[in-house]
Amino acid sequence: MASKTTNHAAATLQEIRQREDAAAHAVAVRARAVQRAAQRRRELLGDLDEKVAAAETDLLVALAGLAGLLRDDAVAAMVANVDVTQVKAAHRRVSGEAVAEFVKSLADGPARRGRRTGSTESDARSGIAAGFASGDADPDGEVPSGSLSSGPVDVGR
Repeated sequence: MASKTTNHAAATLQEIRQREDAAAHAVAVRARAVQRAAQRRRELLGDLDEKVAAAETDLLVALAGLAGLLRDDAVAAMVANVDVTQVKAAHRRVSGEAVAEFVKSLADGPARRGRRTGSTESDARSGIAAGFASGDADPDGEVPSGSLSSGPVDVGR
């Protein structure tokens, strides 16, 4: 009888040990999965941090370029809907070469493909020039009579 009880106790202990080993193995597998996920997270966050830093630098260059074009930090801040301290910080943090390159890229404009369609700014300018040539518009900025409004309007009250 003692032998039967001892065998049963030994079998039970062996089952317990197998469960403990299986649990320890499962913990180790899951710990490695957590480590891999954490490493992947660090890599992704590093990539995102680089993208955010690049976007912030681009913003600072654009702010400094806008302020340079407008020649007034307060006006640039108002137009960009940011605080004037951000515009001043942009001047301090970015190089003049980067700002000059940004402003030059604005003058170059985007590359166009194919034929231009619709009206363009040059068409509008030529229309204004044609208006001056025909006498419809005054070069001093006066509005010709009968154009927009030459006086009070009677609304029929």
